[in-house]
Amino acid sequence: MLFIALLFSLTARADVAPGPFYREKCTVDKKEQRGTECQECSSWHGAGSDSAEPACAEQYEGTDFEYVCQTRGASSWTEVWCDGPPREGCGCATGGASGALGLLLLAGLALTRRQEGDDEG
Repeated sequence: MLFIALLFSLTARADVAPGPFYREKCTVDKKEQRGTECQECSSWHGAGSDSAEPACAEQYEGTDFEYVCQTRGASSWTEVWCDGPPREGCGCATGGASGALGLLLLAGLALTRRQEGDDEG
């Protein structure tokens, strides 16, 4: 009996409000960039093809929108879906300044090793 009570108490804690210093990281304002449109989609644990409310993945199926993140919550949450360029990570997919810097560092390393090899021979 004690085990069952503990099991149910763990799932009940999942929807407890976050502490006063919690700041949501998954919002349209934080994920939207220039040239990108983002939308919020409310969802819950029972949403899907077998319920009256479709899941967000079903709502955005066949569109340019892709899943980006979801807010905190165990039984209900909000998902952010965006179209356009990547919204996360280092920007490596687009090249950017970090890609050019990486190439310069690799070229410098190759030249250094080449010079070391010439000095030995």
